[in-house]
Amino acid sequence: MLQARLVCTGCPVRVACREWATATGQYGIWGGTTREQRIAHRHAATIPAPEPVRPAVAA
Repeated sequence: MLQARLVCTGCPVRVACREWATATGQYGIWGGTTREQRIAHRHAATIPAPEPVRPAVAA
């Protein structure tokens, strides 16, 4: 699998390839990533960032 991912190194369409594979649920190595990596990245992108905690200010 590492050899397949190395083929993607320096490819001018790597990002577009990865985005297409993520959007369409492709199996295998696309854009230098595995299907599991793309799923994890997509999942992380859908989790909203927590609201910042503001300290209480005494009046």
